[in-house]
Amino acid sequence: SRQVNITTNVQNLNNMPPQNAVDILVAMDDQDVIDILREADKIAAETGAYSLSSTWLMMMPPERAAQIQRKMLSKPQPQEEQADS
Repeated sequence: SRQVNITTNVQNLNNMPPQNAVDILVAMDDQDVIDILREADKIAAETGAYSLSSTWLMMMPPERAAQIQRKMLSKPQPQEEQADS
């Protein structure tokens, strides 16, 4: 499922140097990046680990980071959750 793929992506990105992760994220569609950032935060909260989502956003080109954050504000819930409710 998409959720399993997102979780796997987060685990892979968490295990590589932040710049490598950012290079991959920048090449993805905004919605995929948003879902990955949210999942990274969720996993970190559940495990008590530090989420790298803010580091990844900080290392992105500023315009792209702002675009992603704007979309995160306008769609507060992940797409799958919105579809289910």
